[in-house]
Amino acid sequence: MSTWPPPASPLRGTGRDCPDGLIVRRLGFTDPMVGLMIATYIAIDSFGTATNVTGDAAIAMVVDKLSAGKIAERPTAALDGIPG
Repeated sequence: MSTWPPPASPLRGTGRDCPDGLIVRRLGFTDPMVGLMIATYIAIDSFGTATNVTGDAAIAMVVDKLSAGKIAERPTAALDGIPG
């Protein structure tokens, strides 16, 4: 028979700073389930970032094409003194 709330474990925080309060306390996820959620997030997160960067580049290309050179280049003289 399971206990509710689940007993403390190394994967769970204590008190108000508990980062997995929703999935552990409300949805009843166990430690292996929490570990799988974290591993899945780490594995999938980079695909979202890559999609965002690719989409931003596509939007920039479309804007460049539609503007047909009507957008002036930004002056860089103000940036010349900034290191880096």
